[in-house]
Parts: sequence; C-alpha cells; structure tokens
Amino acid sequence: MKQFFKLGLSLLILGIVMTAMPGCESDDDPDPVAGTDASLADLTVTDTADHPGALSPAFTPGVHDYTYEMGSAVADGDVALTITPTQIVPGGTLTVNGTPVVSGDQIVYLLSPASGETYTIVSGAQDGLSEETYTITVSLLGII
Repeated sequence: MKQFFKLGLSLLILGIVMTAMPGCESDDDPDPVAGTDASLADLTVTDTADHPGALSPAFTPGVHDYTYEMGSAVADGDVALTITPTQIVPGGTLTVNGTPVVSGDQIVYLLSPASGETYTIVSGAQDGLSEETYTITVSLLGII
C-alpha cells in the first residue's frame, strides 16, 4: 500500500509541474517560448515625396539601426513619412517614438526640412519582459 501511495503522490506532483508556460495560453500553440519573441517580422517606411526614399539596409529582423534616405528635398510639413512595424508574434506592446501602435498598422509623421530626424520603434513580447528596439534615422538628400 505504501508503494501505491508514493506513486500516486509522485504523479500528483508531476501533474502540478506540467502547467502551461507564459505565452502558451492555448492547446493549439505547442511552442512554449513564442511569447518571448519581441522581434519585428517587417518594418516598412514610405513617404509622399516626388522621389520616394529607401530604407537602408533592407529590413532584416536581426538588424536594429536603419537609415531612410529621402529622394528629394523637404519643405516644412510638405512630406509625410509612414512607418509600419509588424511583430513576428503580435500581442505584445509596440510603440513608435513613444506612441502605441498595433502591429501592422501605419503611423504617419510630417517631416521637417531638418536632417537627421530619428524614429525609435520599441517592440515588447507577450511575456512583458523581452524587448527589441529599432531606430530609423531620416537622411535628406543623402546628408545625415
């Protein structure tokens, strides 16, 4: 009888240990660390200038610092810059220059003619602990 009691108690303890980890709230999500990835899957930047610019280097999740080179001069408030960050695992926090954004949604800024404007994107994972920071520095006419 003692052996049965010990075995039953061990199974009970084992059952308690096998609980869902943070980030795995459903049975159809078998990856227990999915909620810890704060990386971006995509980061697009566009503008309304006559000669649109380009993000350099091209976006890669492991690269955190970018330059957006404008293709034409900017008069104060004449050009809108649109930034669209998309998280690999949506559901965490996401901000652009401190403004909350939903993953995949656009946020628009009016550019001033000053060179070197910087935009900071902070992506937080579902676990509330992991965080990735990306920066975009705007370069007007190739001058930073």
